[in-house]
Amino acid sequence: TYLSVELKTDWLWIIENHGSGLKVNKLPDFSLAENVLLPHRLSLPNRACWYRSTVSLPSNTVALKVMADDGAQVWLDDKPLQADRSGLFLLPAAAKTSSDIVLSIRVLNNALAGGLKGVQALTSDTDKQELSFSFWGDSQGGWDTFSQLVEQMIQYPDDFSLGLGDLTGEGVDRKQWLSFEQLIYPLAADRELFLVPGNHDYDGYYNELYASNYRKMMEIGPEESTYYSFYRKNTAFLVLDPNPNFPLAIDSLQYHWMLAQMESEKWKKAEWRFLALHQFPYGQGWKGHSGDQFLQAMIDSLAEKHKIDFVLGGHNHDYERMSRQYGMQQTHFIISGGAGGGLEAPANNPEPQMDKILKVHHFCRIEAGPSRINLIVYDTSGKIIDQKKFTK
Repeated sequence: TYLSVELKTDWLWIIENHGSGLKVNKLPDFSLAENVLLPHRLSLPNRACWYRSTVSLPSNTVALKVMADDGAQVWLDDKPLQADRSGLFLLPAAAKTSSDIVLSIRVLNNALAGGLKGVQALTSDTDKQELSFSFWGDSQGGWDTFSQLVEQMIQYPDDFSLGLGDLTGEGVDRKQWLSFEQLIYPLAADRELFLVPGNHDYDGYYNELYASNYRKMMEIGPEESTYYSFYRKNTAFLVLDPNPNFPLAIDSLQYHWMLAQMESEKWKKAEWRFLALHQFPYGQGWKGHSGDQFLQAMIDSLAEKHKIDFVLGGHNHDYERMSRQYGMQQTHFIISGGAGGGLEAPANNPEPQMDKILKVHHFCRIEAGPSRINLIVYDTSGKIIDQKKFTK
């Protein structure tokens, strides 16, 4: 959805006079700042740095992307900008027509080396009609495999990438999140990244049913939900999270939120409509398990009325797809759970009868255009292992 323009300019730089950590609300005095060029890298563990410059933005800039290892805060003309769930800093309407604005950035540095790598202005790509994105799930500590898949995914100029949960093998382990963040950085550096929480991302937090490390990575506040929606081009996405409800459920609050989204004009006007969550309603590749029955019942009751086109999930460590007819509506179920975790055993469950099952590490891509969608599935070497066209 966006085109990126690198902001190449001189910057003022100073060290914060106290340690990093919590966000701050006050800008410092830049009178003693030094001049630096980006990328600016330095060894300054457990501190925060400030950068400031007057920049010119393209007239159709809609957001800023800040490349920093451990997070950043941004001020535009000394007014704070809020980041969305993918970490982009959205510009107010008035700023989009400004030629010269003062940009101030506070960069956290929790590692041995840090600093500000770069800043990009993201402009709306109004001429592009098609939407493309990658999706994958269950990286789950299989970092060597996941690294190979990331190397393949960055070869495609997709609009965003969607991770379908179990990003780590044990959510309470901060080291696993740091490994995941390091490996996903090349992908997140040039496209939006949306992440779905999985059951393993809650591991160690099930007493509280509160995925602390996932929330920290996504910068979700204590009162914010882990389920959300987003819209790109002619396509609608609802991200669901049944994990806060033990053993597994979509509670009343999340269910009514979902219905409100499906009854909105944006959902109704979209040409393609996706549900994304970690656990799957229908799957065959895990012997003894055919999917979560409450998800089956929920989606079976909603698919035709609300015209759900695709349900994307992980949880099974394989690739599976199946299409089901609900009256006049055809809904496609895709499991992509092969991004690094150990693969499922060869034996399959007798039901449901999926149209395709491949027990191989992989990632998927979708190319969505008017009245048609192309699904392409790749292994770790980039070889296409499945391909399917869907039309309306």
